[in-house]
Amino acid sequence: MTAEPRAATRWQWGLAVLVSLVMWAPAWIELHQSGFGDWQQFSHWWELGVVSARRWGELALWDPHHCGGVSQWGQPQAQNYGPLYLLFAVPLGTVLGQKLFLTVHTILGWVGTYRLARRDAELAPVGAFFAA
Repeated sequence: MTAEPRAATRWQWGLAVLVSLVMWAPAWIELHQSGFGDWQQFSHWWELGVVSARRWGELALWDPHHCGGVSQWGQPQAQNYGPLYLLFAVPLGTVLGQKLFLTVHTILGWVGTYRLARRDAELAPVGAFFAA
């Protein structure tokens, strides 16, 4: 690999981090406070997994605190089994883990969309930036 593609790759990742941090800046202002709206429902599911892993050493398969008890395993929006959840939520806690989870997903999504727009749609760098 030549120096030019490496420089382009560093530029893409650096810009993705900057865009992600600007986008999620309101969430990072109050480090240990969650957001509102859907954030609370996801915090409930995340906390269920964090407590199950930390306190009991097991995966959260059942949610006894929602509607008299529901399957967490069958919950299509549960993220308790993904690698980034296990990497961020279990060691760092629900709120900080969610913020890192969202920030990393935004970075990966931005870089992936930028590269897809450049390669498949053959957009110029400015067009790929706005596509991402």
